[in-house]
Amino acid sequence: MKQIIGSLVAVLFIVGIAAAQDSSSVAQTGSSHMATISQTGINQKSTVLQEDGSSNKVTVNQYSKGGGVNVSNATQNGSNNVASITQNQNTTDNLGYAYQTVEIQQVGSNNQMVQVENGDNNNRHESALQQGTGNVGSQNIQSGYTDNLSAQQIGSGNHFSQSISNGVFGGNGVYPTNEVGVYQYGTGNYATQSFQGGGNWNGPQGTASQVGNSNQSYQTVNGDNDYAGVTQNGSSNLAYQTVTGGTDNTSPANSATTSQTGSNNYSSQTVTAASQSVAKISQTGNSNRSTQNLNGSSDAAETYITGNSNTSSEIQEGGNSNSSFNYVNGYNNSLSVTQSGEGNVSGTSLSNWGINQSGNSNTATLSQVGSSLVSSISQIGNLNVANVSQH
Repeated sequence: MKQIIGSLVAVLFIVGIAAAQDSSSVAQTGSSHMATISQTGINQKSTVLQEDGSSNKVTVNQYSKGGGVNVSNATQNGSNNVASITQNQNTTDNLGYAYQTVEIQQVGSNNQMVQVENGDNNNRHESALQQGTGNVGSQNIQSGYTDNLSAQQIGSGNHFSQSISNGVFGGNGVYPTNEVGVYQYGTGNYATQSFQGGGNWNGPQGTASQVGNSNQSYQTVNGDNDYAGVTQNGSSNLAYQTVTGGTDNTSPANSATTSQTGSNNYSSQTVTAASQSVAKISQTGNSNRSTQNLNGSSDAAETYITGNSNTSSEIQEGGNSNSSFNYVNGYNNSLSVTQSGEGNVSGTSLSNWGINQSGNSNTATLSQVGSSLVSSISQIGNLNVANVSQH
């Protein structure tokens, strides 16, 4: 089929309808540019480059029906840029054809970005870089496996959202994992990650890294063998992680970790997977708070605190044979551990499980309800208080 290409100095539209292989390329230098590319067919490519200007806008829409590869690249250098790319490679086979790749790079201020890839195919990749102030980005893959979302924002007041809404569950472990990742540098950043899929040893993985103050990170994961990780370096940051089990109700083995360095930070972990999950929080600084809620069996909860006037609360309920380890180094710290069920362990003489506090004026509270319970509390320093309840 033929391609229809229209070109102006400041405005460019490309619309193509092809049967076998499409290709489009746009290059503009100036200001107030606009480029629109729409392709319907198989094996499409699209490249848009707009530089040395402002108020640029890029819109790319590519569709492929079976056996297709969609690749699109957009680069904008300036201010007030808007970029939107939608690739819909749809096939009746849910294991589908590969592959779709999208890239967007915007350098400037007040940038907006939207990336969407949907269909039943696998091996999707989306990447975005925004460097400036007041940027807003969104990535969305609606199905498949071996999907990858990555984003990097450098500046202040940035917003970002990543979602894999219908990832494949591979019960026999043959499907590689889905991955999402975001890095933000600055103040007042907001990151939301939602993803699912996986099976046996290769569940989805999500990471969020934020450097600065007053940042927020939200992770929601559903699947087997999931990993959710948050790293925040700064003060007054918030981290929320919610992990639920998938199809393998016997051993989802999900993992959630949060690492915060600074003061006045808050971390929350909620894990409701069936069993063998691990929740870990590490905080270095003063006046930090953390909460952990696990509802399963054979789960492990870990808390590492270094600093002063920190508060930690850990609850394990609804299951049996859970373990708890808490290490605190500093002054005026408060730690609470609550376990309900049978065969729970909070410390033994032969392991590191339990509560370990080093410093002065620390408080440890341990409550266990059930049978065959084991607990251990170690405090080094002066004016420390330990409360233990077993019934």
